[in-house]
Amino acid sequence: MNEIPAWTLRFTKEELYLIAGMLQTGNLLGFEDPFLGQLADTIEIDLAAAQASLMDRGYLNHQADEEVNLDSTITTLVKAVTTSDKILVAVSTFGEDTSFWFYHFTPGLIVEQLELPNEDIILTAIKNTQALTDRLCMLFALKETFSTNDFPSFLINMKELSNLHQSTREELDLGTEALIDAGVPTETAPSLLSAIQEGRFIDSLVVLERGENGMEYGKKLNWLYGSKGIWLVNSIENNDQTTFEINPITFSGLEKELKLIAETLLC
Repeated sequence: MNEIPAWTLRFTKEELYLIAGMLQTGNLLGFEDPFLGQLADTIEIDLAAAQASLMDRGYLNHQADEEVNLDSTITTLVKAVTTSDKILVAVSTFGEDTSFWFYHFTPGLIVEQLELPNEDIILTAIKNTQALTDRLCMLFALKETFSTNDFPSFLINMKELSNLHQSTREELDLGTEALIDAGVPTETAPSLLSAIQEGRFIDSLVVLERGENGMEYGKKLNWLYGSKGIWLVNSIENNDQTTFEINPITFSGLEKELKLIAETLLC
């Protein structure tokens, strides 16, 4: 992929919907329509305010014939967000908070869509898959940690792992015995207990690809990260029950998996 400028732009949801409507290229994903349920008069006022804000920042401009034109950088970023056939969704759970980040793949361009606490949206052009991998490691707070790679793989019921995580959130006294009773190997229990006590749960990358019936789920990568170990998590469905296959992995191994899933979307 050729390198591109490091564009980063910030919008309100109303501004993004106005731009998407002007481009007429597709729908926005990742958040609700900000005008849903509003009266027509209120929508008109909000759209006028969004247009005025964009013009004040130089993102929109009037031509001699009164036609409104969009800045070319905005057009490029928003077109990518509304037309991409491949999207990578990053999901992070820490304590009771779950965060979502969207990465839209188009030929020659990856655009990150990130929602701020005040609900504004940041769109950032990502230069290449290595830059995306570095970005994901930063957002997920991943770094080199104690290696559990020599520890055995194991199976644990999804409800058992969720209950262990919930017990920690409720500040119950949780010891390694509870993990061993749930099927965690004795040598792995202290490291996994540390990860659970740190508030981390299963983080994920999920691929969405456009098919005949809209966006469809593709490849998925799950992992559990802690300061004393990292594990890949594979789901096994059987008789309406979900079992997790837990496989230890090094930081460099997880980093390679992150880059690999990004590279497959460029094909």
